[in-house]
Amino acid sequence: MNYFCPKCSTKINVEQLHPDHIVVVCETCNELLRIDRLHDNFGNKVPFWPRPRQVSINKKPQQLEARWRWWSSYPIESFIAGLFWLLLLIILFFPGPRETTSQFDLSFLPKVIVVSGFIYHVSATLFNSTTFLIDEKIFTIQHGPLPWIGNLKIDRAKIQKLAINIGRNSIASLSVIQNDETERHIVSTGSNIRIARYILYVLTEFMKMEVHDEC
Repeated sequence: MNYFCPKCSTKINVEQLHPDHIVVVCETCNELLRIDRLHDNFGNKVPFWPRPRQVSINKKPQQLEARWRWWSSYPIESFIAGLFWLLLLIILFFPGPRETTSQFDLSFLPKVIVVSGFIYHVSATLFNSTTFLIDEKIFTIQHGPLPWIGNLKIDRAKIQKLAINIGRNSIASLSVIQNDETERHIVSTGSNIRIARYILYVLTEFMKMEVHDEC
């Protein structure tokens, strides 16, 4: 696919663009362009980032539902968390000296807590998804079906623009910048930057809002 500057029609070499950046400067007219708003050789706007397989989009005239599945979205984070829980299980279940000084033996409680946490973490990774539901008035984020922190609702009228942040450890997160210039974190996509980019593209196009890139 060939991409062109919408101002001077100069061909943009997208192969040299860094995948973590969302803007590019046209070498001919010095126009600052959003990568996801470049045009193809027929003048049609084509998204630079293809839809990741973990993401599904349901778009209606006045409502947008964007959802991504956690499974295979957090490969590095899931591996590290799994090792952490496994280490706790080994430590707690490794046989050692046992002394009971109380009438009630509560030594099983830490094991129950760790096993429950491990099962819950694996179940959430397998079955949960994050859903953006946007209508004319409300911007909603829901995690489920298993309960998880981070659900929120924001009045659309209070949102000025959307922002994407890529940390030094390549962890991507999305946030909203409200009318009073305060920035509010809304969700993290972990090390999967492509999901963050695509979700940002879909949200800004539907809401017709500006994007703030903090790469």
